[in-house]
Amino acid sequence: MRMLACLFLSGLPGVALAKGPPPHGPPPLAVVVERHASEVGVDATTISRIHAMMKAERFTHEELRAEVRSAREALRSAMEADKPDPATVFEASLELGDAERALRDHRLSVDLAVIAELTPAQWAALRAQRPPMPQGHERPPRR
Repeated sequence: MRMLACLFLSGLPGVALAKGPPPHGPPPLAVVVERHASEVGVDATTISRIHAMMKAERFTHEELRAEVRSAREALRSAMEADKPDPATVFEASLELGDAERALRDHRLSVDLAVIAELTPAQWAALRAQRPPMPQGHERPPRR
């Protein structure tokens, strides 16, 4: 019986990942706009401008992602030393934080540029399309 339970439980992760791992965060705002373009009244010209903007920003985005990966690897290497030097570890941690912040800021600036291409009515209609937050992840009430 115990063996059967172990086999059953060990198979659950495989079943859960049968469709592949979950995506890392929400899709880019440009993708959401394109998916809901007809519902919120975004025309083909606006979609073309957004595509051009995304194409222009892709190189910067990939550079910033590479910097995050490099900083993550530097921190991992510093931590895996036989006797990690605290100053080196903290410096690598700060560099990782700076790289992640730069990537987050870039994503935010691209999202703001996409929003600038929309009318206020289109942006409001797009925000209304958002699914509700998962149970346990509700936004805190505003004060």
